[in-house]
Amino acid sequence: MTGGCALNALEVRLSVGAALHKTHQKDYHDVGHQKARKLIEQNPEDPSLQTLSRLVLALESDADFHLADIYQLNFDQFELAIAILKEWRLDSYYAGKMRLFNVALQATGS
Repeated sequence: MTGGCALNALEVRLSVGAALHKTHQKDYHDVGHQKARKLIEQNPEDPSLQTLSRLVLALESDADFHLADIYQLNFDQFELAIAILKEWRLDSYYAGKMRLFNVALQATGS
């Protein structure tokens, strides 16, 4: 019985964490992913937006990206690149936490 209660408490903590993540994630997504997507759609040939596109592709594929490239961006685009990095980091953290939770559930037979 205690194991069930502990699991329920863990599920509640993860649910609360996921809700907080979604709230926080929405703030970043409004600044990062959505803005970048709109800008790239509007002018995909722009060299600065090509840099942002390469950054996104590198993050998604775990490929190398030359950090010095973002220093060539103007200030607003640089800030957008940083927002994208923050978003990706936050998303990776929560994805890893959920994978750990799933493994823990499987290990306990729950």
